[in-house]
Amino acid sequence: AICLHGILLDKEMLKNKTFLESFPNKQLILVNLPGFGESTMLKHLSFYELNKTINKFTDYLELEQFELIGFCLGGDIAFDYSIKYPHRVKKLTLIETMIYFPNWLNIFFVPNVEKFYYSLVETDFFKNYLINNPYFGANSENSIVFDGFKKADFKDNLKYLKMVKKYSKLNHLNRIKESTIPLEIMMAEYSAPEIQRTTKSLLIVRPDTTVKRIEGCGHLMNS
Repeated sequence: AICLHGILLDKEMLKNKTFLESFPNKQLILVNLPGFGESTMLKHLSFYELNKTINKFTDYLELEQFELIGFCLGGDIAFDYSIKYPHRVKKLTLIETMIYFPNWLNIFFVPNVEKFYYSLVETDFFKNYLINNPYFGANSENSIVFDGFKKADFKDNLKYLKMVKKYSKLNHLNRIKESTIPLEIMMAEYSAPEIQRTTKSLLIVRPDTTVKRIEGCGHLMNS
């Protein structure tokens, strides 16, 4: 199964215990999205270019068909790929994925906030917040997430955020309802409202969907 990670992180986040235990009998291929980890950012970021990148990668591995697993941002990318290339996807698993853009994220598109954001992430205050966060900081059980934050390029992340905001305006329910690809949704116990809404909406148009709830976990699949 090809596995795509979430925003602000890299493929290392998918090595956490909860994620790996959710797929005990699968060969997992963890992939860095363009601009994350050691992967080079695309010159022109779009779902079209990301889909081309997945095709190149899977062609290189000589995979004609494969399961596709996406977490959060990676779920949006996996979702789009499965619609564009249904003949290549044997099964689609969406983890903590939302097709609705959270209103609070619009703050990053308010004039001057973007500049403030770029300067904030360079401050000692923000760096100390990441280090000392009890859920994913350097000394937490999920320190692997912290390692991803350290390598994050926040400007590249904002490019992804803009892309996803535009993407959320499409009618994804119409796009997926005719799909025959087996669909599985995995949600944390404490999922955000937009993720819960996504799950309910997809169940209406795809009642054959399998839903699994990961008890005791938050969005980052951490207990």
